[in-house]
Amino acid sequence: MAKIFEELRDKEIVYAVCCNTAYINNNSNKFGADWFILASAKDRHKLKKFKFKQSKVLRRFLIELELCDSEIQYFKKNSDKYNRVVMNNDGRVYELRDKSFKEYYEQVKRDMDS
Repeated sequence: MAKIFEELRDKEIVYAVCCNTAYINNNSNKFGADWFILASAKDRHKLKKFKFKQSKVLRRFLIELELCDSEIQYFKKNSDKYNRVVMNNDGRVYELRDKSFKEYYEQVKRDMDS
């Protein structure tokens, strides 16, 4: 098992797996994809041993971790545990079937703004 996914499961951290698709000159020919995990910044202390960084988007609320090839392969082999919640030209977003990252994120954001 990929250690990051094991740690997320063991610590019951809600997260999303994202695939950001890159294109050449806005052409329809894809040339690559970046895979990463998004988690709430609130859970950063639970994930100290991994090199999560502040997300470029919504820095205050999100952290992200780029996945290596073995972690991507692990995710793909276990994709039946996830729902694809977004799919468009920019990429895809997956959530655990039993834990919505979007709902969790919205609640954390409300709590942090209070």
